[in-house]
Amino acid sequence: STTTTSYFSIKFNNKLIISTIKLQHKLKYNRNKSLFITYKYQFFYMGGCMISSCKCKKTRLYSGQSIRQKIRSYRDYGDPENRQYHDNIRILAGHIIYMIECIDEEDWESAYEALFSYSVAKLLHVKIKSSFKICNTIDEAILFSRTSRGPKLGINLPIVAIMSKGTRLDKTLYPDKIPELARRLFPILLEEWIHLFQYFISMPVNDDAFDFMNSRSFDDSWNVNEVDVYAIYRGLGWDDEILEEIEDRYSERVAFAKRCNSGILL
Repeated sequence: STTTTSYFSIKFNNKLIISTIKLQHKLKYNRNKSLFITYKYQFFYMGGCMISSCKCKKTRLYSGQSIRQKIRSYRDYGDPENRQYHDNIRILAGHIIYMIECIDEEDWESAYEALFSYSVAKLLHVKIKSSFKICNTIDEAILFSRTSRGPKLGINLPIVAIMSKGTRLDKTLYPDKIPELARRLFPILLEEWIHLFQYFISMPVNDDAFDFMNSRSFDDSWNVNEVDVYAIYRGLGWDDEILEEIEDRYSERVAFAKRCNSGILL
């Protein structure tokens, strides 16, 4: 059994749709000694989300490290075998660990600035696309951010502001000025950067997500990258409030959380 990763472009209407394909080749003889070759594949597009998921084997860089140390290793050393995105991997890993540290320290102003860093996006040759809504409550802002749909290409980062009825427009507050909103919203926005990172490395970041993908419990219709986001946040030691905020968005995250809570994944 061997796994190969090929880098090429598939375009539709002059837009990049797929740039990475991984194929696993299995050679097997039946009783008549006829040769069978089966392929298992994964496609990744610019948003980092998986179009088709399946079980595969691939060398996991920095396996066994804590999630923070693993991201730092990607920042310091990149992926030497990935010539196409080696530099992008290092840049984005450094940016992700910085955003994580800002959220850990509750430095909401710095975190907000980093989440909407157009300069970093430019270095990575991607665009930030944003929709905007003025909301009356924090729950409304969270709902808009969770359900806002962006383009397949680029990073979708909704912009929200809070303005109570009767408040003047110039008194509208943005998330970096509302700690309760920032604490709930920023991990949702960070997901988009993580999806881009998954696209660059063509695999999940967290070891537990990778193992779950290759387990019998993983449904082929599920998206391992969504599981990976939950696994990363769990590995960071973020509190239950944050984990519960993102868990119920996807059935695969719910299944993974139940698996972890049962003690199967430690």
